[in-house]
Amino acid sequence: QGKTYAIQSFLMEFAKAGIPIIIFDYTEGFTNKKLNDIFKEQLQGRIKQNLIKINKMPINPFLCQKININEILDKEVLEEMSEEQIRIHSREDSVAVASRMASILCHVYTFGDQQYATIYQACKSGIDMYGDSMNFEQFRKLLEEMNTKEAKTVLNKLTPFLDTNLFDTKGTMDWSEMLYNNGMVNIIQLTQIPRDMQIVVTEFILWDMWYYSLLHGEESKPFIVVLDEAQNLDFGE
Repeated sequence: QGKTYAIQSFLMEFAKAGIPIIIFDYTEGFTNKKLNDIFKEQLQGRIKQNLIKINKMPINPFLCQKININEILDKEVLEEMSEEQIRIHSREDSVAVASRMASILCHVYTFGDQQYATIYQACKSGIDMYGDSMNFEQFRKLLEEMNTKEAKTVLNKLTPFLDTNLFDTKGTMDWSEMLYNNGMVNIIQLTQIPRDMQIVVTEFILWDMWYYSLLHGEESKPFIVVLDEAQNLDFGE
């Protein structure tokens, strides 16, 4: 009891200290109507509501994310690699992305091993074929073209999510504006979409944020992430 009020008290102090905040709101606890009056008064002009149902997230979950291999490999190893090798290994491959997509969707929609393999195959084929232009509509078409029992099962469950179209896969998320903007409180409103979609969207956003942080984050510039009912997320690899 009183969890949201207690969290707002902590967040108000973080924001006043210039630490940015991202809140995933599933239950309307952080809507303007529910926010505490003192919280709103103290942080006037620094609270931004992002309603996903209206403003699609400019994220492409099929994107092969950039990796800073300079922080992974020794200098001697890097010097022996060609420019082409460095370019290839500076991004995820389609296997990594397809595995992540299949893992998240199977966790949320409780698919079995055969459906996992189907999702993985459709994602990997699409990424290999379309590259950065791979999106959910092409994912749907690839599943339809498979025309297998497993593909049909996956499509039956995923159709509402695919129809809702919550991502602008052609856009690019500017995390610097959200994460390094002097104590802004960014509320990602997921209250108007079904529970399964809330979890899927959260997972994809967190992964995109994670890879941005690996490349551009600084220990001296922390940010706070609030996850309502985090136990519903996938805590796999």
